[in-house]
Amino acid sequence: MRAPQVSVVLPTRNRSSMLMKALRSALDQEEVELEVLVVDEGSSDDTQARLNGVDDQRLTVLRHDSAQGVARARNAAIERALGAWIAFLDDDDLWAPANLRTQLDAANQRGLSLSYCGRIEIDEHGAVINTASPPDPNDLPRRLLTNNSIGGPTGVVVQAALLQHVGRFDERLSALADWDLWIRAARGGVVGGCPEPLVACRSHPQNMMVAEVDQIEADFELLREKYGKDARQAGIEFGANFLGRWTAARELASGRRLKAARGYLGVAAKDRSPRDVARALGALGGDLFRRLGRYAEARITPRPDWLDRYA
Repeated sequence: MRAPQVSVVLPTRNRSSMLMKALRSALDQEEVELEVLVVDEGSSDDTQARLNGVDDQRLTVLRHDSAQGVARARNAAIERALGAWIAFLDDDDLWAPANLRTQLDAANQRGLSLSYCGRIEIDEHGAVINTASPPDPNDLPRRLLTNNSIGGPTGVVVQAALLQHVGRFDERLSALADWDLWIRAARGGVVGGCPEPLVACRSHPQNMMVAEVDQIEADFELLREKYGKDARQAGIEFGANFLGRWTAARELASGRRLKAARGYLGVAAKDRSPRDVARALGALGGDLFRRLGRYAEARITPRPDWLDRYA
């Protein structure tokens, strides 16, 4: 196998069925020389057996006897990576076959050292829920101090040289380790996005942002320690938009609909976000209203043809 252009970093733990779909979407990438580094975090299901059944020399499996944390897992793969570019894919997400080629072309044309893209959100059954456009790169370093505007690792492609310059994932962090890395990368490199929805992010109860409440709170406090001074110097409150949405979501989960609506409206005013206005209305309207809203948004969100390969 020739030296890869891209090293794909894919950590996993006990999600074999979703993992195999994610892995297939990585190996299906068009017109790109790649390697896929799967880091198995001590899975106790049939992950090992299913990976052993993949006959593809581009796949390398790294195994930890016990879970080391997602940041350490990604770093272990980065350390072994041979590609000039590093691409991240979570085990519950999917890529369009043209994802890497499209992002690499855009990065080369525009001199980017980190690229991100549009994304769609799907539910557990693969149905499209909504779509999200990539953030405007203008003033992105400042806006990353209020919220993780880039989003999760899936869909991000970064030069290995930039990671050498700004550092890898902070292993003290878990679910918010990506946000921390994007802040550093946006300061040290040239970042930009592709408008096309080239990735599908799956929403499900095991998602880290849903399941690891205590860890996310601890991560946020550490990030505030790291970047609070920078935010104050920029005249903003660190993580204000993230915290507003996070708190509103927890209020809603606890049945405090009015407080949730106020929280979403506060973020909508700061961020000029129509989606947060819709979230506020959904909080006030109850479950039926929210279901109708999600149904309406799904109806107007086109389902890309490539998604049928995997979901």
